[in-house]
Amino acid sequence: MKRILVVRFRAIGDCVMAAWPVTALRNAFPDAEIVWATEPMGVPVIDRQRLVQEVIEFPRDRWKKEGARSWGEQLRTYFGLRKQEFDLGIDFQGHLKTALALRLAKPRQRLAVAATDAMAARLNPVFSDYGDLTHVVERHLK
Repeated sequence: MKRILVVRFRAIGDCVMAAWPVTALRNAFPDAEIVWATEPMGVPVIDRQRLVQEVIEFPRDRWKKEGARSWGEQLRTYFGLRKQEFDLGIDFQGHLKTALALRLAKPRQRLAVAATDAMAARLNPVFSDYGDLTHVVERHLK
């Protein structure tokens, strides 16, 4: 069985838009175990019955408020992904925070659909052959 990590942090709309390509993953790999890493705001819109088996929360806003007191929890969360031994990991956001999560998860294959800065581009291979597709949902489906 294939184990797939999907990384898409932030708000509800971001997760809703990423649901389309995750649905395509589910259709392509019906027996795969798909795990979604996101921030708490995105959790309510992720379909745990049909799309994913598990959602891992990254409470980044709380971590920022707690500062150094949360470092242990942050490290456990990020490196906890590695213990799951993913076959494939996809970063649907391309920010440093999501690129870092994917890189530290250490799936056998990594792919980012974008990179918003140079460091994110260095952490994971970025898919860039979108042809003439322009909308972000269409781009993520490719």
